[in-house]
Amino acid sequence: MTTRIERRHELREVPAVRIRTAPPADQEARFVLDAHSPVNAVQEAEACLTLAASAMAGNLVTPEDARFPFPKTQRRLRGLVDALYAGRHAFREAVKARGTSSVDLVEIGASGVMDHPEGRAWAMTFRDVEKIISARVAELLVRWEREHSVETFSEDEIRDMLREVFDAIANMSRKDAAPFKVAFRMEEKGAGDYLLDFELTGADGRPSAAMPEIMRDVIRDLACNARKYSAPGSLISVRVHEGRDELVVEVEDQGIGISLFEFSRLGEAGFRGAAASRRKSGHGFGLAKALAVASTWGGAVEFRSLPDVGTVFYVRIPKPYRARRRETETLIPREG
Repeated sequence: MTTRIERRHELREVPAVRIRTAPPADQEARFVLDAHSPVNAVQEAEACLTLAASAMAGNLVTPEDARFPFPKTQRRLRGLVDALYAGRHAFREAVKARGTSSVDLVEIGASGVMDHPEGRAWAMTFRDVEKIISARVAELLVRWEREHSVETFSEDEIRDMLREVFDAIANMSRKDAAPFKVAFRMEEKGAGDYLLDFELTGADGRPSAAMPEIMRDVIRDLACNARKYSAPGSLISVRVHEGRDELVVEVEDQGIGISLFEFSRLGEAGFRGAAASRRKSGHGFGLAKALAVASTWGGAVEFRSLPDVGTVFYVRIPKPYRARRRETETLIPREG
């Protein structure tokens, strides 16, 4: 059993604020809201290749450099993203070609990277991120086939998804700082590791809940944000509760908080607060996507926050589940 997070006393006294729905700034932002999960995973995979190549060479080697040892793999990664822009048909074809080819493994194996300890570590991390790419791509394809689908997920399924993502983040964080992990049990927690207190309950009180399929993205994005903006060793709480009248996703951190002066811009696609921008990299689309999803299903996003104390976000979706706003559904063209 994990230790329950102790909500900061100050946060309990802060009124909840509902975030206004901010439409994406342009078509580029609208695209990213729908596709940013697989695109982000591709970017992480590309970073692994660059770090592996640089470890072999002893200095920075980018994909544009003639010495870069993984040009075919890099082109295939870029091809996935380019195909997303071209449309659904092009993306399906790119995924099909990628799934039936062993180019990546052959090229990496022939490069000699596995003979370099640091290069090997990044090559192995690349393989882990590749699994995440496959998972995010599969989610997107299913979403296209079953627009606005509602699925039942168990607590173990969502926990396994979060564990996979956080393990990859810990491995990737070696390039910037100490690779602090996210533990799901107190006995797993090392010094400086985060502790994530996760719980999912359905309308019948059991550890499974029916929800819009895309809510997996929302849970993942908000949980990753909570880790990103909290100091190592912090507690993070993720609660998913399906009640009789609504679904509530609650994510609480002990992080940097949100300034009062930034409340009005919170949720804009691409916007990140000043404190967040100074401390961490990112694109500011996770919360915007949560807003778009909540709006699609007739719900809302609320939060409580205090600078240097923490933040708790609530995503509420009313039941029965009905998608209500067609303009916020998938934005990738249906025809290639």
